[in-house]
Amino acid sequence: MVRELGQLRKWKPMEGRRSLYRLVALDGSPHDVLDAPYESLEAALSAAQIWSHGQGMNCPLGQRDIGVEVLTQVGSWRTVRYPMDSSRPGVAC
Repeated sequence: MVRELGQLRKWKPMEGRRSLYRLVALDGSPHDVLDAPYESLEAALSAAQIWSHGQGMNCPLGQRDIGVEVLTQVGSWRTVRYPMDSSRPGVAC
């Protein structure tokens, strides 16, 4: 379910509808590989964890630092989980 960023900006949650999440890089920009809409925080975190323990192992450390944002009702993104340094022992996505 990958959508253009312009379509994401137009998306507005309806009352009773679940939020929309995205994964971001260390600098707060959409993640280079995992930039897609996720319908739950759990789905976003799961995608980040799977990627970071697979394909992400071959990427630069800066790309493995992944945060999560949620789309607000006014169409802006809010950070709900800041990027974590996945190179530290005991830190998982």
